Amino acid sequence: LLALEGLFILMQKHNLDYPDFFPKLYQLLTVKNLQSSACERFFSLLPLFLKSFKLPAYMVAAFAKRLCRISLKAEVPICIFSLALVFNLLKRHPQCQELVHRVPKEEGILAVVRRKPFGPDPYQESNPDMATCKAIDSCLWEIKTLKNHYSPKVVALVRNFTDENAPKYESNFFLIL
Repeated sequence: LLALEGLFILMQKHNLDYPDFFPKLYQLLTVKNLQSSACERFFSLLPLFLKSFKLPAYMVAAFAKRLCRISLKAEVPICIFSLALVFNLLKRHPQCQELVHRVPKEEGILAVVRRKPFGPDPYQESNPDMATCKAIDSCLWEIKTLKNHYSPKVVALVRNFTDENAPKYESNFFLIL
């Protein structure tokens, strides 16, 4: 993580070209790393790394999907941080908003979204390549699942995903909780 921070500074201030930066960051994004002793540093750096409006849609979708999966498995503070970051990513990249509005296959009935059938989740969580993990073809069904979370803070945050006028969250939002 510290190496990525140094690379990010070189990329940002000195125009270093390092195409493996985001793939390495994607691989580091795990529940274990978010629960490590350096999690506060990770929490402060991750929103900074993903702040650019120039990130391709497939990359934003992959990070959003991975963060949503993490929010299903992690403790409440990490869940809230992950959801706030996904919310901000989707606000910053409206082309990925359809990830929230797609409907997965339920009860044997194939949902039709924009005249395209959507069956089981095509996202391949174990695939380390953001371009081929099919996150852009997926949906964020995890958000719907988290509407039934035991923490009222998580439930309140999840409600904002369908609210057009919801504000962006600060990167240190999770510290307030």
